Amino acid sequence: MSDYNKSPEKIRAEIAETREALSEDLSELGDQLSRERDELQYKLSPEGLKDQAKVILHEAQDAAIEKVKDTASNAAGKVKDTASSAAGKVQNTASNVGEKAKELPSKLSERVKPKALPTAIVLIGVGVALFFIKALRGTSNDRQRARQRYRRSAKLRSRGYDQRFNGDLPR
Repeated sequence: MSDYNKSPEKIRAEIAETREALSEDLSELGDQLSRERDELQYKLSPEGLKDQAKVILHEAQDAAIEKVKDTASNAAGKVKDTASSAAGKVQNTASNVGEKAKELPSKLSERVKPKALPTAIVLIGVGVALFFIKALRGTSNDRQRARQRYRRSAKLRSRGYDQRFNGDLPR
């Protein structure tokens, strides 16, 4: 049927249905606007701003922690690489020193054999000199005991004891 042939009651019924549908839509739109207004008010309230700041800070903290972890991991990798390289160099040096140490006796004997007598005389002289130096200096225990005796006698003299006294002296 065309719109011109409708009866007025039918048109009124359609208008009522349209009004009811528009009323429901308007009510839903009002509820949605009310929710959005409440959310906006919360976001702009001190509590909402504080919560937003907390979220932002937590995100920044998590990002910083991840960055530190990545940096530490990279640094650990570099340290490991450097340590590995240093270990290789030390191992090479140690093997070179070992080889040189193995060659040392043969080289020494090659140089000393032609001059065995003068070398022996020099070594005997060095040994005698070391013996006399040690004997003249005394051992460290001897020096320590001498210091203790001196301090003890000085302490006794300060207390009025005479060294010529033959009795037991307090220690």
